[in-house]
Amino acid sequence: MSALATPLQRGLPFAFCGYVLAVVLMHLLLPATWLWPIAYVALLGMLFTYPAHAAVQGAHRRLEVGVSLAFAAVGLIGLLTAPGLLVAAIAAHGVLDTVKHFGLGARVPFWYLSGCAVFDLAYAGLLAMQL
Repeated sequence: MSALATPLQRGLPFAFCGYVLAVVLMHLLLPATWLWPIAYVALLGMLFTYPAHAAVQGAHRRLEVGVSLAFAAVGLIGLLTAPGLLVAAIAAHGVLDTVKHFGLGARVPFWYLSGCAVFDLAYAGLLAMQL
């Protein structure tokens, strides 16, 4: 990591690993009836990175906050009415991670985009099997 890395960039690997571990532990330790609320909390967790990077970079704030709020709204509607929408929001976030490889919006490390895309799409796939 370069000496010019921001505190946000230096902390990102730890935050990402902690997030994945927390999601796994929540699913292992909490009752199965909490599946969809846990998935919504996981969705909310994945929505912070891009707005945070946009704020630090001073660019793309409206875009990143708007996209995150849209995913949160679709996820909440899914939580309350049709879990398939929640799964779709998580999968769509994984697709967004992939699209960000082409430079859309706030810049984040390549390894993060790849790791997040894999996690989001795999998690959405596992959740889809519970529908």
